[in-house]
Amino acid sequence: LAQVKGLKVAARTSSFRFKNHNEDMVEIGRQLRVAHLLEGSVQKSGNVLRITAQLIQVNDGYHLWSGTYDRKIDDIFAIQDEISHAVVEALKIQLLNEEIPTSVAGGTSNIEAYEAYLMGKKELNDFSYVSLSKAETAFLAAMALDNNYLLAYQGLAETYIQMSRTGIFSYPDAAEKLAPLQKEIFRLDERSGFGHFIKGWSLWALDSNNPDVAKADFDIALEREGDNPYILNWNAEFYQEKSQDEKALKLLESALEKDPLSSQLHADIARIYAVINENIVIGKDIRLRTRSGAKEIA
Repeated sequence: LAQVKGLKVAARTSSFRFKNHNEDMVEIGRQLRVAHLLEGSVQKSGNVLRITAQLIQVNDGYHLWSGTYDRKIDDIFAIQDEISHAVVEALKIQLLNEEIPTSVAGGTSNIEAYEAYLMGKKELNDFSYVSLSKAETAFLAAMALDNNYLLAYQGLAETYIQMSRTGIFSYPDAAEKLAPLQKEIFRLDERSGFGHFIKGWSLWALDSNNPDVAKADFDIALEREGDNPYILNWNAEFYQEKSQDEKALKLLESALEKDPLSSQLHADIARIYAVINENIVIGKDIRLRTRSGAKEIA
């Protein structure tokens, strides 16, 4: 659905925070900054799936569409297409004469690879020492099952970057692990914005005192995948490193529109305001001396 022009879809990391939570629809819509919610459930029995889905208008709770699908598991991608078409029809979105994508760009037709990829994303989002190692295992499994699965290569690259941020290994070690992934990503998509992001990040990791080595590739990544919150976040970090806080803030706020419940983005935005508002930082305590008219940090 995120590939449909004219349709803004909240990032998985934000929307999945409400999984298994029975919260008010209006409040969920407010937090995600969306006008409609697509919710549902999946039940599995042997090789058979039952998927239910419903599209809800946030402001009044009105159900615009609902559907139930009983299919064999190897029909999962066909079900996704059916649901996305039904949602678009219910919303009456103008598609500018373009067809709805029949598959996710960089995706797979291998069910087991897809399942491994989803497990990898789940573990990556949990963002702990243990979960990141599990994410690595899952993405490697997805790649072994389908060596043309672009999203799995990207997921593994993101995992290695996060591993370096948590101290599992150093930035140069991460750059070394990213080198073959970068090659594979460009093999599968020579215009990959994410591939240029990895290239820029690796150059920066190997020359940490010189962020400018990443600028050209970060700019290309932003130009080609400017809707990717992860790429927006790292571009913001690049400008923070260069003390261009206002530019970094603009990029982070753009990322937050797409991933409004990201704790990482909120923390990064708070840190920039801490600099802009001349905060005093002592150990782990931050005391704000907020200038008149400055935004309040919750």
